[in-house]
Amino acid sequence: MMAQAPESNDLQIGGYMISALNLRQPIGTGCMSKVHKAYDNSGTAYAAKHIDCQTLPEDREKELKAYLQMELITHENIVKIHEHIRDEYKDLWLIMDFCDENLDKYFTDFKAECENFETKIDFMYQIADGLAYLHSKKIVHRNLKPSNILINTENCTTGDHLIKLADFTLSKFLDPYGQSSMNTELSPDLYKAPEFYFPAHGGKIPKYKKSVDVYAAGLIFLAMLQPMQHDCLVPQIEGEPPNPREATLTIGQIMYNRHCEYRPPVRLVQESAANLNAANMVRRVIQWATFAEPTYRITAAEMRDYINQIKQNPQINLQQ
Repeated sequence: MMAQAPESNDLQIGGYMISALNLRQPIGTGCMSKVHKAYDNSGTAYAAKHIDCQTLPEDREKELKAYLQMELITHENIVKIHEHIRDEYKDLWLIMDFCDENLDKYFTDFKAECENFETKIDFMYQIADGLAYLHSKKIVHRNLKPSNILINTENCTTGDHLIKLADFTLSKFLDPYGQSSMNTELSPDLYKAPEFYFPAHGGKIPKYKKSVDVYAAGLIFLAMLQPMQHDCLVPQIEGEPPNPREATLTIGQIMYNRHCEYRPPVRLVQESAANLNAANMVRRVIQWATFAEPTYRITAAEMRDYINQIKQNPQINLQQ
C-alpha cells in the first residue's frame, strides 16, 4: 500500500498515521484499550494499541511498565512490540505487528482449511513454541485464549500462516521461584486454570506459575479438534455440564469446585483413519496439559516437543 497524505481527522502518532475511519472502527477492543490499524510513511501496516493511562488503577500502571519490557522479546510466534509512544495526553500507544485474523475468526472464516488435521497440528506447534519461548524468559501470559492468538493471512500464498501470541496487557514476569501473585483480579473465562479460583488463605494472595498458560493452551488445542460452537472455539469435556448448578461454570471452575486432581476426559471430533493415531496422541498431550493439579502438568517446552513428534511421525506412541 502506498502512503497517503493525512486528512484533517487522521491521527498522527509518532511516525505512524491512523485514518479517521480506522479511529472510528478499531480492529480490537479490551477492558482498558483499543487497537487501530496504522501505517508508517512507507505504507507498512501496524497495529497501534491505545491504552488510556489516566483511567488505570495504580497497580495496573505499574504492571504496564513490565509490559513495555516485551519490546525486548523477539520470536516469530510472538507479536513484536516495535516501540511505545506517549501522546500529548500521556496515554500509551504500542506499535505492534499487524495481523488480520485471530484464531476464533480464522476457524470461522476458513472452515474448510481448518478441517485439515495437518493445519491444526501446525498451529498447535506454533502456539506451543511461542509459549515455550515466553516461559523461557520468565514471563507468564495469564490471558491465553483464541482471541489473543493472531494469524496474518495477508500476502500469504503458501497457506503456511504464521501464528503469533498477542495481548500481554495482563502478563507478568515471574519471581526467582517461578511464581507470581494473583494481585490483579481476572474475570472468569473458558480458558482460566482451576488455580485462578483458589481463595486467599490467611490473608496471603495465592501464587500461580507458568502452568496456567499450559492449561489454557491445552483447552485451546481441545477446542481446535472439536466441532465449532456458535462460530467460535469452545472446549468441551465429556459429560459437561454434569448438573444444572454447574451449567454456567467454566471447566476450570468445575474442576476446582470438585477438588479434581484428575485430567479431564476430552472428547474429540472423529478423525479419518489416517489421522486417528495422531489425534489420540494429541488427546494425551491435552490431558497431560490440563490436570487440575498444576504440578502434574507438562511444561510448554514438553508440549511443543510432543506436538512436534506427532507432526513428524503421526504413528508415534507417546509416553509421559
